[in-house]
Amino acid sequence: MRILALFLLLGTAAFAQRFLVGVRGGVPLTNAFRPASGGFNYPNIKGGVNYSSDRSWYAFGPSAEIRLPLSLGIGMDALYDPLRYRGEDLTYAPANQGDSCCTGFRNSVEARAWHVSVLARKYFGRRTHRPYVAAGGAANLISSVRQDYQCYNFDNPCVSAAPDPPREQRRRVVYGVVLAAGVEIRAWRLRFAPEARYTHFGAEQFVEPLRGLVRSGRHQALASLGLNF
Repeated sequence: MRILALFLLLGTAAFAQRFLVGVRGGVPLTNAFRPASGGFNYPNIKGGVNYSSDRSWYAFGPSAEIRLPLSLGIGMDALYDPLRYRGEDLTYAPANQGDSCCTGFRNSVEARAWHVSVLARKYFGRRTHRPYVAAGGAANLISSVRQDYQCYNFDNPCVSAAPDPPREQRRRVVYGVVLAAGVEIRAWRLRFAPEARYTHFGAEQFVEPLRGLVRSGRHQALASLGLNF
């Protein structure tokens, strides 16, 4: 496999007309998580679970592209995208909250994620403004996770280690397919490329284990701007 990959790389480089490097940054148009709340009420116990999430307002990282004949290109970018959610699980016993307080936990999770995409682009026209379409594959990689974890027992904080990884994290890496469209704008030696991108992942990266009250989205949209030179 390594020999085949080397031959493919050498063959692509042999036909390459130009190698571009740059950066790409943008704004996610969809939420990374779908949080929800739920409760239970039995004769001697009741409680509730509540999740919330912060929307990510940026994604950015390096990019590169190899230009090929026939107005084709193969590009790759790795965009850093912080993911955040909070969970609270409280159980009251007996059922009346005022009679006795709670056991449970509060947890705030920040995951540092890298969204890596490899795209084949087809450009149209030879003007300074060249529209293009693209398709390829993507991987979403969790590089690290920071947690602020507290557990509670009868109204007093108790010391407990946060689960590592978080109990909601199912997978460190998920894979998907990407569709994109944009316009390359040439200005002197710079190339600006506003782009709309849609990614569909094959699996959920985060799922609350009991009732699925928080889930990571499998459909993601991104509006971004690339700068190559």
